Formats: sequence, C-alpha cells, structure tokens
Amino acid sequence: MKPNVRELFTLRLTGKGTVKEAFPKDIVAGEYVSITVYGSIPVGVPSGTPVAKYGSGANTLIEAFKVTARGDTFKDVSPELLRFENILINKLAPEFRATASATATDTPLTDVNLLPFGTDGQYINMREKMTMYFCYPYAVDESEYFKTALRTTNVSRTVFEIAQQPFLNIRAYGNTAPITFTTGADTLYVRVDLHEREGAEAEALKCDWQYRQEEVPETFESATEKTLKAPQQGLLSSLIICGRDGVAGAAGTGAGKAFNDNLITDVELWINKKLYVKSTFLVLKDLMKNQFGYKADKSSSVALDDGFSGIFFNRHGFRDLVDISEEAATNCDLKLTTGAVTYTAIADVKVLWNQLAPIRKAA
Repeated sequence: MKPNVRELFTLRLTGKGTVKEAFPKDIVAGEYVSITVYGSIPVGVPSGTPVAKYGSGANTLIEAFKVTARGDTFKDVSPELLRFENILINKLAPEFRATASATATDTPLTDVNLLPFGTDGQYINMREKMTMYFCYPYAVDESEYFKTALRTTNVSRTVFEIAQQPFLNIRAYGNTAPITFTTGADTLYVRVDLHEREGAEAEALKCDWQYRQEEVPETFESATEKTLKAPQQGLLSSLIICGRDGVAGAAGTGAGKAFNDNLITDVELWINKKLYVKSTFLVLKDLMKNQFGYKADKSSSVALDDGFSGIFFNRHGFRDLVDISEEAATNCDLKLTTGAVTYTAIADVKVLWNQLAPIRKAA
C-alpha cells in the first residue's frame, strides 16, 4: 500500500461558535490526521498581570474536535485529551511552541506549556500540533490497524468540526487581569493534514469498524462519590481520566483549577453489574506509566501527566477488549471518589472513552 500525505483544509478560528469542513470523498484508507493550531492574536493588556491556563494552548481556544459520518459523531474529543493520548502512543509530547512579541509570526521557536502574554498590544504567537487517529493506534498487526481506517468513498458526507471557545478563555482560572481582543485582528488557524494509504491493497481493505472517541464531563463540588455512565458503543479499549481541582485562583496568578493527582482517590469500573476494576487513581497512573513508558518532563514543578490517569485493556490489541455495547452489557459505569482538595471553584473531571465498534449504517 502506498503511503500519502496531503493537506485537506485550513479553518480560521473566530473565538465563537463552530467551524466545519467536509472531508474529500476520495479517501480509501485514512490512517490519521495531523492537526496544527497556529497563528497570532494581538492582546490588549491595560493593567495587571495576565497568565494563561497551563497545558494545551489549543485547549483554551477549542472545546472539541468532532468527526461525523452518516449522521453519527464518532469523534468528540478536546485538544487536551487528544494530546495526552499522543503522549501515550508516541512516548513524548507533541510540539507546542509560543512567544509574545511586537510582531506576528506563524513559527515561534520557544517550547512552552502555556501561552505567554506580552505587554499591551503585543501578539501571542503559537504553533501546536496533535494527531487524531482513525486507524487503531494500539493494534498488534496490520489487520487490526487498518480495520478502523477512515473511508469516505462510500459515504455521502464526512465532516470535521471545531467547537470554539471565546478568546478570553486563554486567561487562567481566577486571573482577573483585564485583557482585550480586537475583532478580526487575529490570524489563528487550524490546518488538517491527512496521512493515508492508496492503491489496490488499500482499496481491498474492509475498513468496516471505527475507532470511536467520546468525552464525558463531570463536576465535583465536594469530596464525594459519583458514577459516570459510559457511551456503550462497542469494545472498550481504554478510558483516560483528566482532573482539575477547584482552586479559585487569584489576580496575577495561574494557580486556579490546577491539574491535580489528588482530586480523585478511588476508581471502580462496573460492567454488566460486575466489578472489573477496583483501584486508586495513583495506582492506575503507575500502571499507565509502566505500560506506555512515556516521557512527561516537569516545568515549573508541573508534569505533563499531572491530573491524568486511566484504565487500559489494549495491551494485546483486540484480544483483551471488553464488549460494553448495549447488546452485550446492561451497564458500564465508572465510579469515582474524590478526596480532600479545594472545591471553591468546583473541580472538573473529563473522561475520554475509547471504543471499537462496527460502522453504523445510515438510519
């Protein structure tokens, strides 16, 4: 099968609403798309000390990337969790570079873990990359890998959508320094490049399953126990948990709602009314580190995997996956217990459910 890479489209971010574009209808076996969020935005800083949220800069601008085919949204994931999955798969973090300067540039050279603010009127320049996989990234052989490849030749329309966040969301939780943006002065874009296979062998692939990813949010106002329901679509490959505490933050700081390994204490996974996993957030995190062997360096005493943990059934490809489809399981519940952290600003948890399922036929 011949590999090929091509640019599909570039969408401009506006700080509100959604932007979308259809995939071309000639994709035979799409492996993954490389997503690059880049460009510049001038920021007015009349007073105070603005600080950006720690972590993905794209996550402050974009709530979710979505892919829909046959009226079915089978990808719905934030840049934050997409980038963390990239760390697990590739063993290191994707590129994230940014600068603050008097002139705009698409190619900043400084590696960062948050967007930098400059002085009044200066530009925030950024370039951040991540990968969205269609082929199953944890496959043990080619037959598993290409089973979920993206094919658009037999679909009327496949759409890539970006749910945007207001530009003001760049500022850290609780940071009250006034910042302003001039409508239309920004030049922030999302470029999408497809990595695919072509030729007779690619055309012969069945590609009749999907690697489905759906994010489920939850909030915690105190130390308590909550149960999150899984979207029951097919074979459960993994779930990734991300937690931010409820620290309110303060003017001139970026301390609000920090990624916190101590927010969630106990984790239970119940499938078909049977207890599959009973552990702690930190033990599961250690198991995750041992399985994937990734690198998550600390910056300003914060590591790239702070606040992240998960449950993974994908060590041996399809073989160990658990069928949680509605036909096979009466329930799939994730029970989370939270601990003694600050809840002033309400703690946030997101769970990314990764599943393999046969492609849904049009209704």
